[in-house]
Formats: sequence, structure tokens, C-alpha cells
Amino acid sequence: RDRLCVSVDGQFKYISEKEQGKEVVICNFKSVERLDLTSFKCPGREFAFTLRFFDGSDITFAADSDEERERWTTEIVRVLEDADEEAEERSEQARRDEARARS
Repeated sequence: RDRLCVSVDGQFKYISEKEQGKEVVICNFKSVERLDLTSFKCPGREFAFTLRFFDGSDITFAADSDEERERWTTEIVRVLEDADEEAEERSEQARRDEARARS
């Protein structure tokens, strides 16, 4: 089923037709362990990608073209890299705070 999807504040959402345009969260990008490009043989799935999550689950999405898949995967990778940088900054701050507390 085709859905209008958006990336907002680190979340992947779709616009619900049944709920009069409400944004419904599909997943939080910060829970993604990795992104894999996939290719299925059935029509409409040639430009697919799969998000694999830390909990072992996964979701496969299909874009209409290679260019559209590239746009989505580039955005997702950017969000994942930003999340990694934020986590590293928090870890570094925690180490500094711990060192200060010991002083």
C-alpha cells in the first residue's frame, strides 16, 4: 500500500488517510542498528531498503525509483550519524563529570 512518509525529528512517520492526515510514527531512527539495500523480484519492490533495529526486528520499505531510495537512505544515514555523534558527546560529558567528581 502506498503511503506518504516523512522524516520528522528523528522519526519515520506516515500520513494516515483514515485518521484525517494524522502523522503516525512508524519507527524512531535512533533505534536503527543498520540500513540494508534490498531488491525483490515482485513489481514495485525493485527499490527497497530495510531498516534493522537493535531489538532484532526489521521493516522493509520500497521507493518508486532508485533516486527516491537514495534520498531516503541518505536522510536516514544522516540522522543515524547525528545520533551517534550525540551519544558520543553524552558519553564524553559523562566521563568529564565523573573525573570532576573524583577530583
